[in-house]
Amino acid sequence: WVLQYYWVTAFFQNINTMMITANLAGWFFKEDDYTSFWVQALTWSVGVQAGGNAMCAGITGFLEYLLSKVSTPLKIVFAMLNPLEWIFLCIGLALKTVALTFTKFALIAMTIQGKTFCAAAPEALNILRDRLGQAVITDYIGKRVMAWCTYFLALAVAFAAWAWADSAQDIDILDKLGGAAGLTFLTLLFAIVISYPLMAIVFVVLVEQFVSTIDWTGDRGLWEIRAGMNSIFAAIFMGCVTQFLLDFISGIVVTAMDVLLFCIAVEDSNNKQDRFADLYNNMKE
Repeated sequence: WVLQYYWVTAFFQNINTMMITANLAGWFFKEDDYTSFWVQALTWSVGVQAGGNAMCAGITGFLEYLLSKVSTPLKIVFAMLNPLEWIFLCIGLALKTVALTFTKFALIAMTIQGKTFCAAAPEALNILRDRLGQAVITDYIGKRVMAWCTYFLALAVAFAAWAWADSAQDIDILDKLGGAAGLTFLTLLFAIVISYPLMAIVFVVLVEQFVSTIDWTGDRGLWEIRAGMNSIFAAIFMGCVTQFLLDFISGIVVTAMDVLLFCIAVEDSNNKQDRFADLYNNMKE
């Protein structure tokens, strides 16, 4: 089940990458009607290039699983305690972002060239041979920056939703947390909860279904407890929904960066377009 989960989710993420690649590459190389290229890419991704997409998804899914073992020091420690995880841990520590980034660029090359994944991957490496380090750094830093921005914005939305819910119910839960120490602890707790948005939303829905069967109106103290739960649930729900949306948008931004970098590498090995002369000069400087 875990294997299929990683594979299938990577497959659908690759469809998104292929559609972005088709549109941006069409714009970069001044193709006619490039704004509708995403439709063709969608057809390719589940049609003539579905095999290459599935192969890339299998590699990407496996690498994502390896990266999940070494993403934090705590996970590395837990993996070291389990002998069954040692092989995956070593591979994950050795390959990490490099293999994952190259696989993504191979998918981009496959979409642009219209070839099979096995044929496009070596050509992508050949095109990026002088820029592979730049590609890895660009992809890694882009993901890290967007991830931090996503966390901060999701936390901001969560606390804004909490403050709004407190104001709407005429309560002041946030003001009773104990000052800066309580707010700091709550921020760290919310950061952990929002890191698992799907599980958090399911938890909120299940708990809300259970507590909705209880009569909270009979006592003032019970009503205040229920009002506080409303504020907390609203904060978690809005923070997790924001996390979902911004994760998707972050993926689009990082993929767009990678596609444009690959297009620049392709053009750098051929004739440069005059409209980008200033851009190339600035990049060289």
